[in-house]
Order: sequence, then C-alpha cells, then structure tokens
Amino acid sequence: MKHTVSVSISAILIGLCAASALYAETTAYMANGGVDEVLKVTASSEAVVTTPLSDTPYGVAVTPDGEQVLVTQNGGDAVAFISTSNFSGSPFTLAVGRFPRGVAVDPTGRYAYVANFGDDTVSKISVSGRNVTDTITVENGPWGVAARFDEQNDSPVVYVACNTDDSVTVIDKDNQKTIINVGDGPAGLAVTPDGGDVYVANNNDDTVSVIDTFTNTVIDTVTVGSAPWGIAVGAEGKYVYVSNSDADTVTVIQTADRSIVRTYLVGDTPRGVSAPRNGTFAYVVNQGDGSISRIDMDDETVTELAAGLIDDAYSMGAFFGDRPPATPSGLEAEPRNTNTIDLRWTDESTDEWGFRIERSRENEDNYVHIANVDENSTTYEDFNLFSNTVYFYRIRAYNEAADSVHSVSISAATERHSGYVWCFINTVIR
Repeated sequence: MKHTVSVSISAILIGLCAASALYAETTAYMANGGVDEVLKVTASSEAVVTTPLSDTPYGVAVTPDGEQVLVTQNGGDAVAFISTSNFSGSPFTLAVGRFPRGVAVDPTGRYAYVANFGDDTVSKISVSGRNVTDTITVENGPWGVAARFDEQNDSPVVYVACNTDDSVTVIDKDNQKTIINVGDGPAGLAVTPDGGDVYVANNNDDTVSVIDTFTNTVIDTVTVGSAPWGIAVGAEGKYVYVSNSDADTVTVIQTADRSIVRTYLVGDTPRGVSAPRNGTFAYVVNQGDGSISRIDMDDETVTELAAGLIDDAYSMGAFFGDRPPATPSGLEAEPRNTNTIDLRWTDESTDEWGFRIERSRENEDNYVHIANVDENSTTYEDFNLFSNTVYFYRIRAYNEAADSVHSVSISAATERHSGYVWCFINTVIR
C-alpha cells in the first residue's frame, strides 16, 4: 500500500526515525567528498540530513534490507558502515585496499564488494560480520562494481569495471574470473533486476557496452553523450540512466530495444546517478556546480534540489534504499482444471505497492516473472498452462525502492485431459 503524507520539512526531520518504522520512505544517500560528509535525502519531501564522514567519501551502496549504507573512503583506504536508523551515529570503519572507489552489495545482502583502484583488487566483505573475507586481484584500475545472484550456483556474480584496462572482470563462484573487453575507459556499471544484462559506461569513447550475463559477451554498444561516467537501472529494469559528464546531460536508454528514449540537460559535470528499483525517477549528483538533479520520466521534467550542499562529490553506486515490505506468507496453489492454477497468500505488509509473481516449470530452476498484482491482493489466477504439468511458484512484495525476500516456493500440477477424443472419417463416393 502506498501512503502519501503531507507535512512540513521540519516535521519530517524531527520524526524521521519514528516514521520509518511505520511507512516505507524512498531515500537517497550521497557521498559528499569535498566536505567529508554523507547526505540523506528523503525523496517524497526532499528533506536533507547530513552526517560527517572523513577521508573523502566516494562510492555508496545500500543493503537490500535498507538498514545499512556502505560508503567507500577513497582517502582513507576504508569502507564505512552507516546505520540508516541511527544516521548521525558513529559509523563502523573497515580497512580495505588502496583508493577504494565503487562498492556494491549482492542481492541477498550477504556480501559487499569494494573496487580498490590503487592496488587492482576487490575486497569481499561479510556484511553481517563486517570483515574482509577475501581479496581478489582483478585487471588494471578497478572503478565501478555491481553484483547479481546466480540461483543455480547459489553464489553472487560480481562485475568490475577496470578503467585503465578497457575491460570488465567477472568474478564467479570460487573466484573464477572472466575478462570481457568493453569500450575505452569503463567507469560505472549496473545490472538489470533480472540479472540478464550489465550496462557499462565507457568514459573515453562515449558509448555504453551491454553485456549478456549468460554468455559473458558484449551484445550491443549504444552511443550516448560525451564522457559517460555513472550508470543506473530503474523502473523495474525498464530504463537505464547514463550521466554524460562532459555534456552535462543524462541519456535514458530503454532496455526493451536498447533505444535512446530521451536525453535530459542536468547540472554541471554529472557523476553519480541512481534510481529506485521500481520508481520512475533518478537522482544525479553534479560535481561541477554542487547540485542534485531529479529526472522524472512520467512527466519528463528535471528539477534541482539540495542546491549548494554538494561539493566535489562523485557518489558512485546504487545509492537509493528503503526498508522492503514484509514477505507474503502462506502461499498456496490449487489446480482448477487442465490449464489453470489458482494462487492464494497472506499479505503481511502495510506499505507494499504490489506483489510480483514468479513461476518455474517442472523444477525450481529458472524462475521467470509472470505478473505484478496490485497492493492488498491475496489471489492470482494463472491460466493458459499445459495440462498434466507441475509448476512451481513464489512471490514477493515490493515498494518503490525495494523488494521483499521471496516467499517459500510451492508447487501444483494442472489436471490431466480426460474424456473421449472424437474422430470423424469422411467417406468419399466416386
């Protein structure tokens, strides 16, 4: 359920922690490197809160549960863990490699990955343990980093943009590595929500490389504006936002056919860009003029916020976060006939936008998204199925910035065809 609350900015600031316990609030966290602080911006009200963080904060990632923000400290060879519920409290700081740039958290929230530009490594971090569990050597100049989760191998897959090597290093299960050649000077990169594609911003040749994660090959190259730097995926994977740092623009790519939908004029020298997972807008951090631009796809507008609060900021990474809705419970499936299965579940949340339904045929591999249903829904009819076939289902609730954990999976089999099959034989008389 989506709640809309109209109050003053001062009231939001006073009641921020209390409100977060009741309602989901899409929030952006941006590293403000020039003044050693992190900004927290509530998207619905544009209320801004800051907290100090030393040593040139650079890259940002929010854990899937919305409870922690990880920020790389480029000048201190460290990553800071900031509590979203105690934003002004003292962060926990963990030493990593030299000159850390990008940071990403895998979709399960178990591990974080930090790209250490100064020593060509990636630090693998246990989020719960807050310790470095591995240090992985990659190609030259690791900058941006992103991760997806491979369900079949029960393992994260990590993608690292190696800026001075013109490649992306793929780190698979057991640290097996694959090198994919992309454009000149890759910086930011992002994975689509279904894990199928990785989009890479090539800063030196004004292109975006599209990598197919199944084949680990570049399947398309899209020409964008001058010096693309940051990249983000939003609107349930529908749009990719690319910040063109020398053109002061953001190019929006439609993932369905990889066509350019529109190019928006933003502030001076746009760097970091991020979008809520399911929302149709994005924030862009403009390093050159100290502003943040908000791009709204629904009404095709650009607005400025937090004017004068940004100083020499990069804010690389997926810096939007939220507390996800509660996971639906009690999922049941019952065959109705030879081609229909009825689903039922219990809605455990009060702040969902809706529910995503996923299905797999014959086994629990290769789930595919088949439908979204509205908030407060508790049933779904899945029809046009094959007869006498087993189907597996799972669901999750979602809000603007986050998805819940999947429900427990269940299965049901459609009924077998029964009855007579009539056969008519024509007799031809000559």
